[in-house]
Amino acid sequence: MRLIDRGLQAILPEGDSAGTSLAWMAGAVAAAVGLVRLLMVWRGDGEPLVFQHQSSDFYPTLKPVSYDELAAMRNSPTYMQARRQTEEEYHDLLPEYDREKSFLYATVVGFNKMKSAEAYPGFTYFFRLTPSQIGDTIFEVVDGEAVDGKHPLRPGRGQPALSEALAHWQEYESQLRLCKHPVTGCTIRPRVEVVIPFEVEYFDYVPQVEDR
Repeated sequence: MRLIDRGLQAILPEGDSAGTSLAWMAGAVAAAVGLVRLLMVWRGDGEPLVFQHQSSDFYPTLKPVSYDELAAMRNSPTYMQARRQTEEEYHDLLPEYDREKSFLYATVVGFNKMKSAEAYPGFTYFFRLTPSQIGDTIFEVVDGEAVDGKHPLRPGRGQPALSEALAHWQEYESQLRLCKHPVTGCTIRPRVEVVIPFEVEYFDYVPQVEDR
C-alpha cells in the first residue's frame, strides 16, 4: 500500500466501514487534484483538523529550535532580524514560553496555497492538535495582500483565533495571491498560519521525492 493511501486511511473517522474504499478512491483522485484537498477533514460535526508542515529535512518529531540554532542554519542576519521582529508579537501572546526559542510553523490542510505533498520535493508531515494544544497555538492568515495592508487579520491565540482564521480564509481565498516578502525576498504563499511553541508528533508523512 502506498504511503499516501495509508495517510488517507489514518485520518478517516474510527469505525468507518467504508474506510478502505474511500482511501482507494482518494488515492486515485490525488494525482489530479493533489493530496492537500483530499486530506481535509474539517467538518461542521467537529471532526479534527489535520495540520501539515513541509521541510527539506527529515525529523523524527517536529519542534521549535532556539534562535541560535536557527541563525546557524540560515546564516542570514537580514532573515533573522525580520523573523525575530515578527515573532515578538507571538511571544507576547505566549508569555509562558521561552523567548529565546523560535516557533514551529505549519498550516491547516485544505486552507493554504502551498505546494501539494506530491509536488513538494521535500518532506510533508501530517499531525493533529488536541484542544489543549490549540489553546497554546497562534493562528493567523498569511498572504501577499497583507503586506500592502489589505485583508488584515491580526494573529491570535487559541480556538477563537483558529475559527476566525478559517472564516477569514473562506471569505478571501479567491483574492489571495503569492508575492515576494519586501525584506527577505522569500515567496509568500497564502495560508492559514499555525505558529506552535511546543513539540508535536506526526501520524504520517510523505517522504522526499528521491524516496517515493
